[in-house]
Amino acid sequence: MQNFHHQVNKKIPSVILFGIVFLIGLSLCLSTKSNYLIDDAFITFRYSQHLAGGQGIVWNTGEAPIQGYTNFFFMILIALGFKLGISPVSMALGLNIIGLFMICLASFLLLRKIPHSIIFRLLLVLAICLYPNTIENLHTGLETVFWTGLIFLGFFLIEEPYSQPKLWGFVFTMSVAVLTRPETVFFVVIWLAIAFVKNINERKAIVFGGITFLGVICCYEIFNKIYFGAFLPNSALIKLNNPLLLPGRDYLKQFFSEHLLLILISSVVLLLGIVFQRKNRIISMNLLGFLSLLFFYLFTNPLMGMFSRFLFPLLIALIYIIFAVVSLFISNLIQEVQSPQNGPFYQVQKIFFFLLFLIPFFFLFRFELGQYISDLKNPYTQPLLETEIEIGKKLSQIPDAEKISVAFGDSGSVPYYSGVHFIDLVGLNESNIANNANSLGPDWVIKYVMNKQPDLIGFYLLPSNEIFNAGHGVIGTSYSALYAAMKDKYQVAGAYDCSWITLIFFVRNDSAFRSELENGFSQIPGNQKEIIID
Repeated sequence: MQNFHHQVNKKIPSVILFGIVFLIGLSLCLSTKSNYLIDDAFITFRYSQHLAGGQGIVWNTGEAPIQGYTNFFFMILIALGFKLGISPVSMALGLNIIGLFMICLASFLLLRKIPHSIIFRLLLVLAICLYPNTIENLHTGLETVFWTGLIFLGFFLIEEPYSQPKLWGFVFTMSVAVLTRPETVFFVVIWLAIAFVKNINERKAIVFGGITFLGVICCYEIFNKIYFGAFLPNSALIKLNNPLLLPGRDYLKQFFSEHLLLILISSVVLLLGIVFQRKNRIISMNLLGFLSLLFFYLFTNPLMGMFSRFLFPLLIALIYIIFAVVSLFISNLIQEVQSPQNGPFYQVQKIFFFLLFLIPFFFLFRFELGQYISDLKNPYTQPLLETEIEIGKKLSQIPDAEKISVAFGDSGSVPYYSGVHFIDLVGLNESNIANNANSLGPDWVIKYVMNKQPDLIGFYLLPSNEIFNAGHGVIGTSYSALYAAMKDKYQVAGAYDCSWITLIFFVRNDSAFRSELENGFSQIPGNQKEIIID
């Protein structure tokens, strides 16, 4: 086994092997026929489109700038894609591929200090690429994998051995990461604190690095205050003002149930690693940074957290832990078996343990391959998103579409494709709702929306034809009250069965665009205009 590793390293440089395996893993990721796009991605796309068009960072053209996103740097990069003629979906995919490369490269390099580990490091790259959430989040159109790549690059740079070039590389990388997602702050605080404790002679440089990172945040917040008139994005007002105790507990329960196998395997392996690891301490204290995500999302109310996207870095960290510990164990076994001082019985015993330590790999790859094959046989579809995109495209064909006002709780694909004036009922892209809804309540939101006299109002219906009252934001549980307030002034323009839910839009009776809107909705297949709401 040792000779095999030696021959591999001697004949083929590890960087070439890494590149080959990464390309294989990436090709498997890209082979999916599933539609994993998330509607929220189109929120970012709309801001990027307006910025690239010279209208500024605005939601509705001609209105004041607004922060309806939490991925500033990613939004800027998507806007650059618009300027270069690259579609936002393709640009987002390209950025996430870069992120996946950073994840795999950082993980591959982190384990290079373990002797005889080249095979396991290559398998780690493949395991990261094949994990179902990697494939899903690569294609969502959101910043998840790109941001995770920055986090793992920062993890690699802050790991020992310490050096000032690595420190400043870390500060730069994490500054980009915090502009991509704000919860990066927790990683930086934890990692710099650990570095400060462990590197006594370099504390001044570490403190200066922390001050530099803080300076980046301050400059960004000053920009936000000057340009938007607010330090925090609207999502902070919605997510952090939830009246429930521990509002993210259901999200975390779902996370643990969906990834129980990976969590169990990594937990057992981690305990073994902590108890038995020797001189080569591969279990780093810096892994605590990834646990900060559990804390953060326990006290917030995640919106559209599909595919465990908010906790994706933690999933990759769990995969890394499995390979790190098992690689270290097997490396030690190989060295002991090769020792001439050990007799045949001892070597047989070690070979048994060698095979035993391969069990976690077996279960992990068995799960990943099973999910991958299932995905190929039964591609994931999104009838709701596809219908919303079709509605958006139809609305865009109406003359003066930008003058049509639409009120709806899902502010993604419909406003992006249509270009209409859009009233976001949740408040992410409507500052008046974000700033006032929590204190004034749902009745105020309903009055505010009705005073706007939108041409269209959208709802979701349950299979029982009842109004869906489990949405986001203050209005989320009061859609039936909004329906009661508007039903005498509006009539059904279009209703569409989207598998698990029905999407329905109402047009205002005296709307100047009524005939055009009704005609547009009638052209969309599956219109159930005569539906009766219970």
